[in-house]
Amino acid sequence: MNFNFFNSERIIRLTPITKDTVQVADSIIRNNIKVFPTLPNISVTSLNDLWWTRFTSAQSTYSLYIYAFYPISYLLNAYEITQNEIYLNNALKLVDGFYRWEAQGFKKINKKMRKILHGDHAFSNRTQSLCYLLVCMRHAGKNISDKLIENLIKNGDYLSDIKNYSHYNHGLMMDLSLLGLINTLDGEHINYPASYKLNLIARLNHSISRDITSDGVHVENSPGYHFWLLSFLEKVIDPLAYIDTDLYKLASCVLEKASAYAMLIARPDGSVPAIGDTHAGVKYKISQGLSSKYLKDANKVIFRDPDDTVWAYFCSGYKTHVHKHGDNGAFNLFYKGQDVFIDPGFLNYEKTDSSIEIKKTSFHNTVCPKGENQEIIEINLSQENQNYQGNIGRSKIIGYRNLNEVEIALAKISDYQSCTIDRLIIWVKPNIFLIYDTLDGVHQSMEQFFHVGSCFKASIDGIHANLIDINGVRVCRIEQFQFNEPDNIPEQRATGSIQPGFYAKNFNIKHPSQRIVFETKSDYFLTLVQLGEKDELDITIESRSSSKIYLKKSEKIIELDLNYYISLINS
Repeated sequence: MNFNFFNSERIIRLTPITKDTVQVADSIIRNNIKVFPTLPNISVTSLNDLWWTRFTSAQSTYSLYIYAFYPISYLLNAYEITQNEIYLNNALKLVDGFYRWEAQGFKKINKKMRKILHGDHAFSNRTQSLCYLLVCMRHAGKNISDKLIENLIKNGDYLSDIKNYSHYNHGLMMDLSLLGLINTLDGEHINYPASYKLNLIARLNHSISRDITSDGVHVENSPGYHFWLLSFLEKVIDPLAYIDTDLYKLASCVLEKASAYAMLIARPDGSVPAIGDTHAGVKYKISQGLSSKYLKDANKVIFRDPDDTVWAYFCSGYKTHVHKHGDNGAFNLFYKGQDVFIDPGFLNYEKTDSSIEIKKTSFHNTVCPKGENQEIIEINLSQENQNYQGNIGRSKIIGYRNLNEVEIALAKISDYQSCTIDRLIIWVKPNIFLIYDTLDGVHQSMEQFFHVGSCFKASIDGIHANLIDINGVRVCRIEQFQFNEPDNIPEQRATGSIQPGFYAKNFNIKHPSQRIVFETKSDYFLTLVQLGEKDELDITIESRSSSKIYLKKSEKIIELDLNYYISLINS
């Protein structure tokens, strides 16, 4: 007999079935418990001790996924593919142990853990696993207990209540779970309040497009969450066809736009940059043959060449503080399959020194007044009918132009107390980027950061920096210049140093890295980034008022007029 998932298979099955499914479940039965794909297993004396377990690090993260019933879902995965009831019976044992613990012992956990236990994320995932449990019990011919139905209704009451609803991705988690629950209850002919379906449809009419910009980008500042949204849309499409045809059409339209951006943000090899709170190692489809794209509403420019040699990401501005780092003006660069300038990524959800530092401006490929960190404004996420249409603050991508031989983009960075900085990126195809940073306001000096990818070793000599690969080949050269002025002050010329950093190699695992930091007492940086092996390049720079730069390469002279580019974008 086939399993009946009530048209909600991709919702109810919280964890995917993999080649390791049975091995994972066998390990859980032996009290060596997998909590989440990116977390190390934990050992307990008995399964019922799981709910009492405390951790020396990442306590919140471990507790969340335990309370979310991930181990139970892993056991049900194994039952589904083997139909061996040992896995189902252990899942039932864990569920029973949880509700005994919740009724008797949860008061002994601290306030923070109690908030996670009764929070939207854990409630949503628990509901999915309970529906999965019902599906497996029905397949095994077991009686569905009144206690299980009671807990499903209790969870449905929580998920449908607007007082508990979160107006960002956690709200979508609640909607996803409630949709799967409604279809399960309908399939089992179990009565439930009419408010479940009414509230779900009302919320989804707003929320299904709330978290995505008009150009198809999830607003939560991290590609990892864009792919979560993409997964959400793929899961709800078919079930929505049975609930509301208008919602089905809306979801299909949003899915199309979100899928197009997913191909853009994924690098040519399918890897996803660990920007913001994106976990390391996220993979998508191979993404090749695409051209550059300006995403005006999302405040992003993605530079790409159709031969897939160069991929670069440029952003400034945000619509919500959720998962936001101090990275306005950041320029991340990927060249011939390797990360050149990286975002340090996501470490954990705790408030440790390292998890705070990794979000700072100085860990991103941007520019700032010396010693200042971007100040990210927080918004009220509990506000009903929340929308993310407008930018928070004045930081933004001002504009972009494709001028054939060159592509240009201009950003405003307005998150510092003392000043505003404009950043102009000029891509001289195929392998040169010019970065022109100009400061407006009170300043002592400026700093410019390049966070170096782990494939390279950086060396620096004053105004020059080189990135060398493991074969000793120079892959990138960074050089600072000044405009040709008769009164140039030598002390104002940018100088560089290599400073230690780190990035998130995996969840809660730091890996050391190098950061190239340039400093100037001037009010501008004029920076040339040249990719590839040594290549003869003659550079002539006129005065700042003229702002013209001439690049001579292989007998060809390219004129760059910075003031013209800025006026063109501003016009």
